[in-house]
This record gives sequence, C-alpha cells and structure tokens, in this order.
Amino acid sequence: MVGIRTRLTIGLCALSLVAAACWKPALVVTYPVTIQSDIVYGQGEINNGGTFKDMLLDLYVPTVPGQTIFPLAVVIHGGSFNAHDKTQPRVVKWANELAGRGYIVASIDYRLSGEQPVPSTRVQPLYDAIGGASAGNQVTAAIASIDDLLNALDFLHARPDIEPYQTVLVGNSAGSIAALYVGYALDDYGIARPPIAAIIDNWGGFGWAGMPGEAADFVQGPAATFWDDDVLYREPPLFIAHGTADPTVPYAMTQDIVDQADLVGLNYLLFDNIGAGHGFDLFTTEFSPGVSVFQAQVEWLDSILLGVQETGGTTTSSTTTSTTVPTSVP
Repeated sequence: MVGIRTRLTIGLCALSLVAAACWKPALVVTYPVTIQSDIVYGQGEINNGGTFKDMLLDLYVPTVPGQTIFPLAVVIHGGSFNAHDKTQPRVVKWANELAGRGYIVASIDYRLSGEQPVPSTRVQPLYDAIGGASAGNQVTAAIASIDDLLNALDFLHARPDIEPYQTVLVGNSAGSIAALYVGYALDDYGIARPPIAAIIDNWGGFGWAGMPGEAADFVQGPAATFWDDDVLYREPPLFIAHGTADPTVPYAMTQDIVDQADLVGLNYLLFDNIGAGHGFDLFTTEFSPGVSVFQAQVEWLDSILLGVQETGGTTTSSTTTSTTVPTSVP
C-alpha cells in the first residue's frame, strides 16, 4: 500500500516485560538537566593502526524526582565523517531539548577521516563490503563511526538508569547515515544489532559516498520481528526530515527509503522541506501550522515509545497542509 496508511503498532513498553520501568517523557521542556562532559565510552584505533584514543561522549541527564530509569536518545553529529564533534551546536540544542523532556541523552564523538581510523573486527563484514583497507579515508571513517556508535550503545545500555529497549537514534547528515546503518543494515552482514526503538533521520541516506547498498538491501517490514529477552524487536520506525534540493546527501536517497518502506509496510513519517538544501533549523521550520519539525519529532517519539502509533507512511511537506503527529494513547 502506497501513500497514507493507517496501521496500529503497539508501543514498545506494551510489548516489554520491563514495562514497569518505562518512563513517559514530557512533550515540552519540563525538567532541569545536568550535563556530564567527556565520559570515556571506549577506545578506537587510529593512525592506520597501532594507536588507540579514548572515545568520549557528553551525557545530558534530567532531574525527575522519584524516577530512576529513562529512555535513551543518542544524538550523532554530522560533518561528512571528517569534521565536527559532540559539541556541534545543533546536536547540543537537540540534546538539551530532549533531556529537558525526560530522556537521558548522549552526544557522542566518533573517529574522523583525518585520524586515519581502523574499524574493529566487529564491523569487518561491512568494512569488507567497501574494500577493507583499500577503501578511501572518508568511507573507512564512515564504517568507524558505525563501530563507535555500537560501542557507545554497549556502554550506555550497561547503565542502570537507562532502559535499553527504549533507545532512539537521532542523527543529522553523516550522523543519520551511521544511525540508519546501525538500525537496519548490520544484520544483513551478520553483525548483531542492538535494540533500537526508533530512528530520527535528518538529511541522511543509504549508499552515500561509496557506502554499500540501497534501502531495498536493508529495510524489512514489520513482519521481520523476533523475540529477545522477552522483548519483541522489529525494524525500528523512522522519522525522516530532508530538503528536496539537498546537494550533499541527495533527496533521492530519502525517496529510496520511502519507496522501500511503502513496499514492506515499515512505519515511517516523512517531512520533505520543498526547495531546502542540506540541513535546516528544526525549531523554526513548521511541520504543520504552529508545530515545528522538532516538536513533531518529539510527539512522534511519544507515540512510538509509549503509545499506539496510528500514522504509518504519512508524507508531509513544507508546502502542504497536514495533520499533526498523533499523540500517544495510554
């Protein structure tokens, strides 16, 4: 079925035996936030091998009296895999806003092309798919970013204040590319995927700059489910925001994802910003009258994590009138 679909997808907490630990974030900034900077989450090999560096993240923790376990949002910065870090202004803004609503948020650093990273054996099958050591620095760095994101998730999921099964990946550009591969592609290379409840893809895509594959290679439908530790996994729902005139990560990559999602019935929501280039302000761009794209993403996450999501395959754009994202049903 193509276009606007209505499909009921039970929220993650309703499926999990850890439901008693589930915390419902607010839809607006409500809680004070404490930032813990430069936490070491692992090590990464650089300089073409033999040298290792500490990998760092910043943790944004809300203060909520009486609440000890929270959903996790990992924000992943952009920069073509060769620039920027966890303090990129837009990801700091997203991190503060999400934490203020009741998520624990981690903004992570990952290895960049100038550091000449060496991906670990964990992602070797994906690395081999791009030619391994013969691949260029930028594409190798993209694989290293996926490697680092996996290590960060291992570290974060071991924390007693985080509910692993309520993990959201929020990326922009290169960060979205890493999130998409972790969320959908790893199992196609025999690499174990961590639990991911939802992905927010801001101007990313598959097959970018020599990375392997298209959406049809990776994205399966809701029938692709399995149980693990009494939790039902499925392909994570996806919110996409992308400018249709993006010269860096072409909008055709989003169309590729949308076509495959329609084909297999994946739960997604698309905001295509007509005429916009690479990246735009999620807080000043309207998803619908009076509702920013960022607020639409927050409300969509609310329905995915803790309610009943009733909109699948809905497409809205900056030049059309659309309904707002449905809020959750208790």
